[in-house]
This record gives sequence, C-alpha cells and structure tokens, in this order.
Amino acid sequence: MRMFVGLVVGMFAVAAGCGATPESPASSGPEAPPPNESPDPTWFQTGGLEGVFDPGDTARISVVNPFGDIIVVAGPDETVSATARLHVMGEDEAEARSRTERVQLRGSLQDGELALTVEGGDDLTFVALRVTVPPSRDLALDASAGNASVEGIEATVSIGGMAGDITVTGVRGPLRVHTETGNVTVRGVAKGTTVYTNSGKVELSEVEGPVIARTMTGGIRLATASNDIIANTRSGNIQLHVTRPLDGNIEARTDGGNIEVRVPATSSCRVTTMTRSGDITSELPLTDVTRNGPNIAGRLGGGKGTLLATTNSGDILLAPV
Repeated sequence: MRMFVGLVVGMFAVAAGCGATPESPASSGPEAPPPNESPDPTWFQTGGLEGVFDPGDTARISVVNPFGDIIVVAGPDETVSATARLHVMGEDEAEARSRTERVQLRGSLQDGELALTVEGGDDLTFVALRVTVPPSRDLALDASAGNASVEGIEATVSIGGMAGDITVTGVRGPLRVHTETGNVTVRGVAKGTTVYTNSGKVELSEVEGPVIARTMTGGIRLATASNDIIANTRSGNIQLHVTRPLDGNIEARTDGGNIEVRVPATSSCRVTTMTRSGDITSELPLTDVTRNGPNIAGRLGGGKGTLLATTNSGDILLAPV
C-alpha cells in the first residue's frame, strides 16, 4: 500500500470574530459545528491543506471527509489534486494552532483504489475539501458531516451522507445516493439514478435510464425521458414529467401528498390510480375506463407499460406533457 500526506499551508490567514462561523465553498453549506465546551469560542481560519496524488491504474477513487463539505469536479488530466480550507474553534490562537496541526489530508493506494481521507479533526474542526479527479474513474464519496457536490464524472458515482445537501451534475455513468438528512438535486445522469434520503426533498432532471427515488419525509420532482421509474415518499408531493412516450413502468406512491404525472398522450400503458381521501383527475385520452369511487383505471394507447399512482391522502392528476 502506498501512502501520501498533504501539506499544511497558509497557517492562520484569517481570524474570525467571536461566534462567527466559517464560509463553506459548497452551495448553501452547513454552518460549522456548534461549540461544545468552550465558554467563549472563536472560529479561526487557520489555512489549509493541499496535495497532488497519482492514481496510477486504479479504477476507483474514494473521498472521505468527516469534518465538512466535499466538492469533486472532473479535471483535465489523470492526476488527483486536493485542497482543503481549515476552520477550527478555540479560546485563543494557540489552542486553534494545536488543533490544526493534528489535521491531515492522507492518500493511500490499495486494492485498485486511491483513497483520500481527511484525518485528525474533531467536533471543533471544519474542513471544506475540493478535489479534482480524472473523469473516467469510478468515484465514491463519504460526506458524513457536510454537503457534497459532484460534477462532470463519466463513470459510476456513489455518495453517502448524514446531514447535508447533495448536488450532482453531468454524470455519464450510473449514480447512487444515500443520505440520512438533506436534499438531493441531480441534473444530467445518463445511465440510471438511485436516490434514498430519510428526510429531504429529491429533485431530478435530465436523467436517463432507470430511476428509483425514495424519501421518508419530503417531496419528489422528476423530469426525465426514463421509462422505468419508482418514486416513493411517506410524506410529500410527487411530480413526474416524462418527456418520452411511456411504454415501460411508472410507480408513484405517497402516504400523504398529491401526485402529478405528465406523460406524452402517445404513450402505451395500463393506468391505475387510487386515493383514500382526495380527487383524481385524468386529462389523458384513456380507453376502457373503470371507476370505483374516486379511483380511475384505464388504458392509454396499446397498454404496453404500466402507470400506477397511489396516495392515502391527496389528489392525483394525470395529464399530457
């Protein structure tokens, strides 16, 4: 196993005022961790870390930052470069300096993977990490303490988070996102998208391939040419706009919320809608229509695929794009 360690640069460039929180390079990033025991804490911007790493012929790059945000963008060559801005909390500069000196940006090559990890921080350390990677390598992110952003990767991307928003743009390979708390925004995925969040809204656009979007609490909005969609939430509205004539399968389920599904009128699918409390409206040219209370079933075109929309409490609208 080969090891690399990033260098600390620019110590104590700025000292923030008492009670101030550091800015994060990620969009709408979370504030740095709140003070724990310090009676009069101050945030100090203490400089940063930087490193350049050679991934060799590894197929996968992983990035782990337990202390803040991660931004990953595709670079122009086969090297991996990383920079990190450090903010630490302390009662004085000496305490902040001591805490800063423990933080490292470490890289290791093992079993076909280059792993970049921020180490040595604590609850009073905030690290904003930006990494440039070769676009053709698979990418895995662990953003357990902040936001994550990925752009321009041509291979498989997987992202895990705990408490922060996730933004993905322009991924040519498959995408998988799993976060506990936070919103997920995706634009431009070519080969399938899977998103799970326990609490947060999901917004997907310009995605191709199969789509699975699940959230416990939060709405789902999807604009896609996909013909294979599962969108489930326990509490929230669902909006699906499918631009390509449907002949595959759509499943939209919410326990509490409205559902809107728009597909081309030239689609071919069997339609089933159900609500226990709400109204159902169909503006599609359905045939063989049957009604059971507010529920509507029927056939659109040749009936090749399926469109299922169900809510326990809410309205359902089916309409042409």
